[in-house]
Amino acid sequence: MVPISADAHQFLVGQDAQGHWLAVETHGLGGGIFITRDAALHYALSETGKRPGAVSFAPLPITLG
Repeated sequence: MVPISADAHQFLVGQDAQGHWLAVETHGLGGGIFITRDAALHYALSETGKRPGAVSFAPLPITLG
């Protein structure tokens, strides 16, 4: 098993107050606005190498930055 670095990317996927889908890197270094939930999830998964537990969904509205 390969240890996970504390610097490894982790993303939060959810909608903002206007209903846009966001994928936000938890350290605030990356992210984007997407048309669909699937597009935001695809981006987050690709950025994290599909690492288990690296992407989670926000229960409340989120913002970029």
